Amino acid sequence: MPQIARTVRSSEQISAEIVQTFGFLPPFYEPALPMPQVLENLWQQTVLAYVDSPLPALFLERLNVYLSRFCVAPHCMVSHSSALWPLGMTARQVLALLETPPPLEADLEGHLDILGTLPLHPTDFPAPDSPQEQALIACATALFLADAQSERCRERLAQVLGPTLFNSLTLYLTYIETCHTWVETHPEISCEVDRRVLDNLGPLLAEDPALAELFRSYQEKVATQRSQAVKRRVADAALQAAQAQTEHLLESIAEGFIAVDTDWCFTYLNSEAERILARPKESLLRKNIWEEYPSELGTEVERQYRLVAATQTPAAFEKFYPLRHVWFEIRAYPSPNGLSIFFRDISSRKEAEEERRRQEVAQRTTSILESITDAFYALDTEWRFTYINSQAELLLNRTREDLLGKIIWEEFPDAVETIFQLEYRRAVTEKITVSVEAFYPPLNGWFEVRAHPSPEGISVFFQNVNARKAAEDERRQLEALRESEQGYRLIVDAIPHIAWTAGPDGGINYYNQRWYDYSGLTFEETQSVGWKNFIHPDDQAQASAAWNAAVQAKTTSEVEYRLRQMGGAYRLHLSRSVPVLDQGQILRWVGTVTDIEDHRLAEAALHKANLRTIGILESISDAFYALDTEWRFTFLNAEAERLVHRTREELLGKSIWEEFPEAVGTRAYLLYHRAAEEGVLITFEEYYEPLSTWFEVRAHPAPDGLSIYFQNVSERKALELKREHLAERERIIANQLQAALTPALPKDIPGLSLTKYYKAALDEAGVGGDFYDVFPVEDGCTALVVGDLSGKGLAAAVEVATVRNMVRYAIFRNNTLAEALTNLNAVLVEQKLLTGFATLFVGVYGHIEHVLTYVNCGQEPGLILRADTGAIEHLMPTGPVLGVVKSAVYTERKVTLSTRDVLALFTDGITECGINRQKMLGIDGVEALLKLPCTPQESATTELISEAVALRLVEGVGRASRGDVASDDVCILVGVVKS
Repeated sequence: MPQIARTVRSSEQISAEIVQTFGFLPPFYEPALPMPQVLENLWQQTVLAYVDSPLPALFLERLNVYLSRFCVAPHCMVSHSSALWPLGMTARQVLALLETPPPLEADLEGHLDILGTLPLHPTDFPAPDSPQEQALIACATALFLADAQSERCRERLAQVLGPTLFNSLTLYLTYIETCHTWVETHPEISCEVDRRVLDNLGPLLAEDPALAELFRSYQEKVATQRSQAVKRRVADAALQAAQAQTEHLLESIAEGFIAVDTDWCFTYLNSEAERILARPKESLLRKNIWEEYPSELGTEVERQYRLVAATQTPAAFEKFYPLRHVWFEIRAYPSPNGLSIFFRDISSRKEAEEERRRQEVAQRTTSILESITDAFYALDTEWRFTYINSQAELLLNRTREDLLGKIIWEEFPDAVETIFQLEYRRAVTEKITVSVEAFYPPLNGWFEVRAHPSPEGISVFFQNVNARKAAEDERRQLEALRESEQGYRLIVDAIPHIAWTAGPDGGINYYNQRWYDYSGLTFEETQSVGWKNFIHPDDQAQASAAWNAAVQAKTTSEVEYRLRQMGGAYRLHLSRSVPVLDQGQILRWVGTVTDIEDHRLAEAALHKANLRTIGILESISDAFYALDTEWRFTFLNAEAERLVHRTREELLGKSIWEEFPEAVGTRAYLLYHRAAEEGVLITFEEYYEPLSTWFEVRAHPAPDGLSIYFQNVSERKALELKREHLAERERIIANQLQAALTPALPKDIPGLSLTKYYKAALDEAGVGGDFYDVFPVEDGCTALVVGDLSGKGLAAAVEVATVRNMVRYAIFRNNTLAEALTNLNAVLVEQKLLTGFATLFVGVYGHIEHVLTYVNCGQEPGLILRADTGAIEHLMPTGPVLGVVKSAVYTERKVTLSTRDVLALFTDGITECGINRQKMLGIDGVEALLKLPCTPQESATTELISEAVALRLVEGVGRASRGDVASDDVCILVGVVKS
């Protein structure tokens, strides 16, 4: 649904309005006070159905009290019974009202008869307890319960009360149902603090104590239970009251909106839908959507709409219309009467997404060394390793010499068919970046992986996240067990540290399970040996000094020492102890002893890895420097010194903007700040005037600043400028060839309404190997030519010009089409005029006899859609392709056409479009598109039929290729026979 802007008042503002109306805040609203939107909703329902109701207040309260018997919670019955006292009702009258049984089906006949005696649209409402009022309450109850007589009651009440009072009654019934649900789901609502109860309940109960007994046991005494039937008709009446407002909101939104019924006929369109569809609503209302828009049959639009209708589940999707070159976002919602559909033009957003996608592709093709702080490897299109950095060697436990040139799935067979392989293949197939976090058992590690596709294959960045996963597991375990002492013990036993507690004197009275696993001793054995004797002799003095100092100062201590484990080996540990104090006195000591042996080894390994990283940075061909968060130089490699003409001794520790003040305010300055502030990789090229040099720069954000890689690309920029001049020259040639090879159709073609379409596969060339030609020949006949030269782009277009002109000459020079094509083929082969071959369909249509004479030289079969039967005929090849076999002989065939028959000629760019070679449109797909019926508007003239059929073929290409770039040139001629 579209988002409609609303002004949301605060709970204080709404509460003030409620108090102003009632003189107090009923406890009914208290659960909604933390939620202003819910509170506003409840209050507005109260105002519309209760406060502003034209029905008499006494009747409203009596009806509310009577229906409160169907509410499980006593709040409604007690509070609204108390409200009847100041309206003049006695306790006996209230009790009689509450004890009146719900009407049975037989009773309703009499009540309906009584209502029939009332005058239409009564101005004076029936008196309380009168037969007429009893009949009104009984029929309203039947309507509330939606029983078998509810429809008759609805008709009689609508007749007697008139539209205004009847709608107010149904709205009030719906409001009562809402109140029942609200108090039942909020048992904390207490009627005892309700002002009406405080002021009036005492006098009521004092007048008739039997009323108190009813309040205590009304649920057992009332036999009739609340009906479980859905009160659809009451809800419909309430919805009708809001229909006008809903229509106003639908007209005000900036999206197109249509509603269709279960027969797929339009029932509503808003103004934006009329504008987008370019159709007035009068021309569409009550019309079938598939008859008005047959081009949508068989498309994703039809599939999604029918799926929503079948499953009653909303759906959202996007659709591209190639002829209009527009994207629409469509959201379909099920409704009891059909479908509600919202749609809007998202072309600008899609273009922005495409631009972002191109930028991401450019970033992913940058150098492998851009992210050497992560583990990284690169694979080519055959899944062979082409690069591995040192961090990847460490995490994979393999050297680059072992892996370079090897196939990843052969070297790591356990990864086959895992999430890693599936996501890698998805990244390559869909050209998207994928992220994976999964456990890889052979390396006993959790890995966070990011895979980027590139023209050369795929680039993979990854990290071992065992520590984070362990920390997450530990945190979850701590949270789960923190509620009890037993949980505390389990937590302490589960942590990967030795934990202990001691009394004020330092005597240890508890060890966690980690200690027993580490030492192999029991508590008693540990106490007999003494903790100090587990510490390495060389470290005992230092440990004792730290402990004594902590005891003396009543403060925490922290010391490292080697601790003997089961078997006699020593491992380095970090010991921490903390006193628990009460008014300066030590209650107990709590401590942990953490094994840091592996951590120290890892720090040493990391230091060694950092040295290797510096070595790599010094050896790479890129210049590199690093900046901290204050923009100070922290590292420069030798290439950076050479390019900036400054030494590292001059720059280290200095601000870049102070050392290069002329760069302040430049594009580089702004992009560096963006990379640092947004944490994104920035790649750009910039001309630096002081050095007269073009630089290609990559600014990589890091937790401690920026890493900058740059190269001198002045020579490449000069070559690019030269290539741009050459490309501009080629574009001019392409435009000229395009104008020559895609001529306008003749203004008047005897006997035919003709529509053409041409699109080259290579947008940068503008032209390709497909072509069409239409020209008059003698005796009032018209030649129709569609051809396809092997190859694409400018090279194929040059040969197109040759074949196109020679076809014209051959037709005028020879007596028959067969002779013309036979002789043309011989010349093309003998003179070697084609680098490949050509397929060609040449037809001559005589409008007087309605006869098409044709020769098909290995071209896709032409198709004829017969207007009278709907059958399709194929105009199959009558000879081989042109330009291959000199001795080839071509035959001609004739076919008679009738009024409104459709002739479709096309190249294989139509039949061979698709997402892959296994899923192409094919001749069957083209036939299906031709058979799509035209709308009455499209069938008005043969010109409109020709245009509609061509449009279906073009849209079919777009759907088959899913909006991607066509893999081949596309050329279409569609003709419709005039009468």
